Amino acid sequence: MNKLVSAFLVAVLCFFSSFSTALAEGRDAFLHPESNLLKIAVEEDYRPFSYIDSSGTRVGFDVGFAKLLCTQLRVKCELVPLVFSKIIPAIDAGEVDLAIASVGYTKERARILAFSQPYFRSRSVFIGTHELGYELNSASASGLTIATQVGSLQEEALKQGFAEKNKIITFDDYADMFKAVASGKADVLLADGLGGYQYLKEDKSGTFVLLNTLGVDVLPMDSACVVMSKRHETALPELNEAIYHLKLSGEYQMLSLQYFPFMNY
Repeated sequence: MNKLVSAFLVAVLCFFSSFSTALAEGRDAFLHPESNLLKIAVEEDYRPFSYIDSSGTRVGFDVGFAKLLCTQLRVKCELVPLVFSKIIPAIDAGEVDLAIASVGYTKERARILAFSQPYFRSRSVFIGTHELGYELNSASASGLTIATQVGSLQEEALKQGFAEKNKIITFDDYADMFKAVASGKADVLLADGLGGYQYLKEDKSGTFVLLNTLGVDVLPMDSACVVMSKRHETALPELNEAIYHLKLSGEYQMLSLQYFPFMNY
């Protein structure tokens, strides 16, 4: 009898061992550490993507997407709010595992980062306090002080196409960037369209106007990706599959409609 019981127990253990192995197939160790915890960088103050609401809770599209992604991956997540300019260095140093912070692809960033499939798309926009009377582009802009976010794609593009005839000033967050334009420290600003839209929507005084051109001369439609260190790029297939599932299930669409009156993808 004891031999039969022992044989049965061995069979059960073998079954569950095989079952666990099957479940683990396709699960990258980086996305499923022994602690079952991923540290995810989000922007510190970037409406409507990551910010503190009136109840003192961190909310926003990126925050919600990070939580959905962690649920899909079946891991716990710890959100780490950082100013944008510190996010990529934090990934490179291993201080955070992923960033969900509207990070777009560039060749320079790709030297140290691995990029997921896009999780939203947006256009850059120029915003000022009044119309300039001409189409704002790299050929027409001269003598302007243009504000933008430090470390952003917009900063990089302005330095390449506008810096020769204009002054480019940068800020850590959008709130200070808009204050610079409102106070006259800057003539106009270049922002991501979705972030810029949020500030225009909340501008009850009518201080700001969307200028008569999109920033297509500066940047075409750009894509935001979930990013990680290039050292862990083997995790991309599983990460992309999780993002795809969120879009397919409708969870992504429900989250998007909480923050935007249109689909942002």
